Amino acid sequence: MTDEAKGPGGQHWWPGCAGALLVGLAALYVLSAGPAVAVYHWTAGAEGGAVVNTVYAPVWWLRDNTPLRKPLEAYLRLWR
Repeated sequence: MTDEAKGPGGQHWWPGCAGALLVGLAALYVLSAGPAVAVYHWTAGAEGGAVVNTVYAPVWWLRDNTPLRKPLEAYLRLWR
């Protein structure tokens, strides 16, 4: 391995950055459910409901099956 792939102390820096990127993308995905719900309600559910329900099915599962129910419902209520 070249010295370019190692940070201070000779440790690899990219696994930590990759993990942070994945966590950040997951958080953005969950947070994007709010604007999607808002658009769905503004358009009176016209044909977009199936798409929203399909794309955000994992978020709905989190809401229904984990202790995140109250925080997710509160967040989504802000967007309605």
